[in-house]
Amino acid sequence: MTVNPDEFAKNKEFTTKKDYGFEFYSDKDLNLINAFGIGTRMKDGKNTLPIPAIYIIKEGVIQFQYVNPKYSYRLKTESLMSILAGL
Repeated sequence: MTVNPDEFAKNKEFTTKKDYGFEFYSDKDLNLINAFGIGTRMKDGKNTLPIPAIYIIKEGVIQFQYVNPKYSYRLKTESLMSILAGL
């Protein structure tokens, strides 16, 4: 699943164009983003954007996390698949 601050309707519109194989959830009030401490304030001081993060949770326990405040740095798919295979 993926969680983002977009409105539910925007997520639904996005996912009707292609089957991504996982659910998209809206956190427009930033509750989950703030709970995980992965929100960053924009320079305007009004808006918050999530820091890209990956959490693998199994049976209620975080097995792996990747958080990088540098927005353009992402975990490679091959690395993530290898991590998933090891769980």
